[in-house]
Amino acid sequence: MSRTVTMSDASRVAYWQQRQVEVKKRNQGLAKQARQDARQIAAFLAKHYGVQKVVLFGSLATGPFTADSDIDLAVAGLPVADFFQAYGELMALSDFIIDLKPLEKVDPHFYQRVMTQGEVIYEAIHSG
Repeated sequence: MSRTVTMSDASRVAYWQQRQVEVKKRNQGLAKQARQDARQIAAFLAKHYGVQKVVLFGSLATGPFTADSDIDLAVAGLPVADFFQAYGELMALSDFIIDLKPLEKVDPHFYQRVMTQGEVIYEAIHSG
């Protein structure tokens, strides 16, 4: 049995399609801002704490990034004694929640996943 599509049904479909376009556009804008924040955070960690590497992972690296997403960063070379101070300072650099993981302390499976699926956004250049 077929159902006749009414104008109101078509209006609802059009509304939801438009809504999806708006949400996607908003999420793209949020992702752009979050990426800028992530790079700023990486530069801050390099300058103030001498980190060796910062890897972006999670939804910002692989998608989809939404209004509920956070900035996932794995960092190498952040002294353990400075971790909580650095983390507290990072909170002022972004309106997004920041999830900071020390690469030296994560399990091997997680490390491998971050390094294969993540995006290195900072790496120290060693001369020598």
